This record gives sequence, structure tokens and C-alpha cells, in this order.
Amino acid sequence: MVKHLSAAVVTALAAATAPLAGCGGGAATGPSPTAQTRVGPAATAPGRVPSADLPGIAASDRDLIDGYRGWTELTRPPIPPLRSLGGAHGGTHRVWASPPRSALVRDGRQVFPYPPGTIIVKEGVSGGAVTLVALMERPGPGETAIDGWRYAEYTRPDGAAPFSQVGFPQSGCAACHAAATTRQRTDSVFLSLR
Repeated sequence: MVKHLSAAVVTALAAATAPLAGCGGGAATGPSPTAQTRVGPAATAPGRVPSADLPGIAASDRDLIDGYRGWTELTRPPIPPLRSLGGAHGGTHRVWASPPRSALVRDGRQVFPYPPGTIIVKEGVSGGAVTLVALMERPGPGETAIDGWRYAEYTRPDGAAPFSQVGFPQSGCAACHAAATTRQRTDSVFLSLR
């Protein structure tokens, strides 16, 4: 797998694969590579989502995001021209970052890039049930990433069904998320700290 792709290559890949799949759609695939050192609160943090509530999510990803509701919540929306992209994935969203707030702020402002080991989780709720869990992982040096991140997205039609991993290519995810880097300088993450 390629470590880093230029923006032009990522855009071309996204355009070529767009007719095949899209954010929140596509066929299920197998688990992605796992993370290494997670940056952030312990998995016992408040707001823990029991594994039984995440059936179908690859065990490696489920372990990686364990306790995400106790992480640092990102609530500042993207700049107006990017809000439609930041609202991708369907449902009502909340987004968390694994590092504690103190690790993300300097002189009262959020600093970028996110440190190695960071996990970002976007949760989508529809009909009162979690129907989307999308994650971004900042792997350590020498590990596979596109523009510094690994992406995985899991969806389900309702709270009674298991999750399935979305088969959209990571290069397509990176092509969309690149706008958060190039247009608002928030390291591929649309939401940020207030």
C-alpha cells in the first residue's frame, strides 16, 4: 500500500472510484490495519460505549475506539464553504479526538497537526440509534497512511443490525478530508475545538 499520495493523485483516485461507492455506502470489507499507541484518556473514561453496542465492527477497530465518548469532543463546525463536506456520512453527528484537550491547545488555540497515535471518531445517530462509526487514525512513523491518516467507516441501517465496514477506498476519504487541511488548516479533520 502507498504511504503518501499527492493531492492530484488522491483527487484522480476519488473521481475514478466515485461511481463505484461513496461515503456511507458500498460493500463491506475486511478489517483494516490496527493502531499502535493511542493518544488520549484511558478506555475506562466516562461515556464508554459497550462492545455489545458495536457488533460487526472489526475487533481491532473496536478496541482502538473503546471509550471514545469520554475523549475530547470537537464541536467547532468547519468554515461555511466546507460545511456540506463536514456533514457527510448521514445522521446527527458528534466527533471526538483521543488526545486530552491540554495536548491539543497552545496559547488558547488548537494546534495542528494532531500527534501520532491520535484517533478521531465520528458517530452518527439516526432514529435514536448509533448507525455510523467513522474513524481516522494517525499511525506512527513507517505505518501505512494516506496524507497521514488511516480511515475506516462502519454503518448499519438501524440499532438492531450489526455494523458493516464501508468499502469506499481510503484514497476517496483522504481526497475529501484534504479540504480540511488545505482550506481551513485543521489536519484533515473538519470539526475542531471551540
